[in-house]
Amino acid sequence: MTAKFVDTPSVGLALSKLLAGRETFGVKTVKDHLRLVRVEPDEAEIPPVRMVDPLKSIFFPPRQEVADYFERADEETPAKRAMIGVTACDLAALEVLDHVFLGGDFVDPFYQELRRNTLLISVDCTEPLDVCFCTFSGARPYPTAGFDLNLSPISGGYILEAGSEEGGSLLEEKLADLPEATADQFSERERSRAAVTQRVQQAVQDAGLPDPEKIYEKVQQKPDAPMWGELADQCVECGACNFVCPACHCFLLTDLEEEHGFRRFRNWDACLYPSFAKEASGANPRKRRSERLHGRMEKKFYFLKTDADRWGCVGCGRCIDACPGAIDVRETLRKLAHV
Repeated sequence: MTAKFVDTPSVGLALSKLLAGRETFGVKTVKDHLRLVRVEPDEAEIPPVRMVDPLKSIFFPPRQEVADYFERADEETPAKRAMIGVTACDLAALEVLDHVFLGGDFVDPFYQELRRNTLLISVDCTEPLDVCFCTFSGARPYPTAGFDLNLSPISGGYILEAGSEEGGSLLEEKLADLPEATADQFSERERSRAAVTQRVQQAVQDAGLPDPEKIYEKVQQKPDAPMWGELADQCVECGACNFVCPACHCFLLTDLEEEHGFRRFRNWDACLYPSFAKEASGANPRKRRSERLHGRMEKKFYFLKTDADRWGCVGCGRCIDACPGAIDVRETLRKLAHV
């Protein structure tokens, strides 16, 4: 694939040329946090690590109208869009969402349109957080697939590399005047990537995280282990871990009655809500918090691996930061490996 070098002062101009006419999302520092916002291309930050918000929110919105009077909502085709600052963990999570919304017998038309119309510009992580553990599942803190263009920081600027046919065409069409990235620049990038990977891998080792295959075996075997009750004592059923997770995808359909009829909305749901599994009969097969906590882990480390050959956890650590009950998924994994 094509790769160019763009110096640091020229990045904003280069992005503006690439993304002219597109609605653009990007990362901005808001009160010391990296947040997902609408931006002008030349105003987007090139983040050193993943943002607070999960990328899924621009493809699978928290609340989305899907029907009006039980007909599909009359929506125009989404405008061409772009997202600047996607990290490898969010790209891995998109593989899960693509499997769920595009990979079955029924394709979700809303998700499909938003995915089709959005260009993804990813970045290498250079400053992993204390909660990051992406190498746990064999991933890397830099994108290897799933992006259209990727920005890798090196001395004086960035390697801007195409990862798709569309990305390559844009580079050749819009930024043909930029110099090609050199072998020395690629070598520098590889050294930087290796150093960051080692940092994350060392953190994974220091945290005592087990082989994920061991979790795959144990999570099915130990649904009644005492550890789930212990975790339940910490959980406040707020759903924060579900909402910040880039791979969680459960939703609830609700109808709003209006004068002319009904409008139907799809809203994010959370498997830790008490009524998550409640049936129309009133029965609730996951009435206890401990059962719902186990169910969450089972989905991420057994069901999705069996069904889609992917882990449902990408090691971004967002759930650790978000949990008011101080539940650390890394500690949960350690305990589960030894029950």
